[in-house]
Amino acid sequence: MEKQLAALLNEEFLSEFECPICTKYMLPPIRQCHNGHCFCQDCFDKIARCALCRAPKSENRSITLEKVQACLTFPCPYVEEGCDFQASCIEITLHQKHCKFSVVPCALRFNGCQWHGEKSELIVHCRTQHRDNIFFTSRQKFLSSGFRNRIDRIYYIVFYVFNNLFRCTWDLDKETGLMRFAVYCLGKPLEQDKFGFEVSYMQQDSNTEVITVKAPCYPMEDDSERFLKNKHFVLHHELVKDLCDEDGNLNYSVNIFERK
Repeated sequence: MEKQLAALLNEEFLSEFECPICTKYMLPPIRQCHNGHCFCQDCFDKIARCALCRAPKSENRSITLEKVQACLTFPCPYVEEGCDFQASCIEITLHQKHCKFSVVPCALRFNGCQWHGEKSELIVHCRTQHRDNIFFTSRQKFLSSGFRNRIDRIYYIVFYVFNNLFRCTWDLDKETGLMRFAVYCLGKPLEQDKFGFEVSYMQQDSNTEVITVKAPCYPMEDDSERFLKNKHFVLHHELVKDLCDEDGNLNYSVNIFERK
């Protein structure tokens, strides 16, 4: 009985935390007008005056409401889609970024894919629509055709290994000859600091590794970015072009591993 009463009270309180404009739960800082009507930060920034009473906006936050909020349990915003996760507001904010019911764009959308769908469907989508660009083994060999010719190029590849999604990106600027390379972790936040990767460039047609570079798999919160600032390594085209085979192709491998 006590648990039922607590759940009922929690549900009653939650309604007080719905922003009157976007109807989403307000997260700290909770902003208010001079008459005490509260709004989430995003909506508060968009209005000139209170949307409910037209009073001026206050510079003060609703500290009391924020303290009450810290004591409540909130459902995931994707509860109607089937998620049953519940936690404090701060934990919900972290969870919803990686909730399997959240709607996400294709991880390979830079190649022109317009797909959007639940995160739980992303791997199946890539497997069926981008089977040449997704891999399920931690080590994979690749060939960059015509690499000896210094031309602009960019590659996007995804790996699904260790129960996490990784995006490998590298490009070449023909003007400067600089190559950038990175593997970013798009997976769960608690696991993002566990992984690293190495890229090995092979001698012509052999499997002899001549140049190997190791780096961390940095977490990428916004995967619409190509590279994170200062979180990728750089090589020069001149350093690796002589490794190409007689047709000008470059052989290399990518290996993702758990960091000790």
